[in-house]
Amino acid sequence: MLKGLATTPILGLFAYGWYKKRKYDLLLEKTKPYTVNIETENLVPLRNVSQKKQIRLGIIGTGGRGSYLLKAAGFVHPETIDHWIKAALENTNDKRYEEFLEQEDLNIIVTGVCDIYTANAERGVQIASNINREPSDGKATIKPTFYKTYQELLAADNIDAVIIATPDHWHGTITIEAAKAGKHVYCEKPMTWTVEETYEVRKQVKENNIVFQLGHQNRQTESNIKAKKAYEQ
Repeated sequence: MLKGLATTPILGLFAYGWYKKRKYDLLLEKTKPYTVNIETENLVPLRNVSQKKQIRLGIIGTGGRGSYLLKAAGFVHPETIDHWIKAALENTNDKRYEEFLEQEDLNIIVTGVCDIYTANAERGVQIASNINREPSDGKATIKPTFYKTYQELLAADNIDAVIIATPDHWHGTITIEAAKAGKHVYCEKPMTWTVEETYEVRKQVKENNIVFQLGHQNRQTESNIKAKKAYEQ
């Protein structure tokens, strides 16, 4: 009898698991009539990148977020590529290096790097120098200038646009100054810390006729575009 009772809790768990599974299956059956059909093709618009005029880029803030944005622009530290190559040899499902090489060429170069933390700045220069996406045994073709202050970077004549990836409280200030300097801006979120600063950013962007984009990347990814379509249907 004792042996029989000892199995009761286990049987109870199995019974509860079966009940939950059955309940879930019934829910799926009920929702089938409301399933929407989502296209399988890539919904992210493909753009033709001009090869006539190369954009000269400056980056302000080369910490974790700045390094991520440089990767999106096509620049990764050689040591990171070393790691990816090794990982791909050990695991054929590791496609990080392959996918990075497939990123489109945006026809840009990084001519200026600014970060008040020297270690981040030096690593940022190494990342930006790797224009050919090579491992450590490759050659750095162009070495950007290291600026100690963002004011110096914005004053440079060989910079057309800037990425602002500083701590949040600097975003609005540097965006305003960049617009006044005639530099196009990609700014990480949040754009500003105050309502007044938001209106000043808008004013300077319009008055100086620059291109401005705020970094709400998730709104531009395929998964969210498809989710929006599903909701609309």
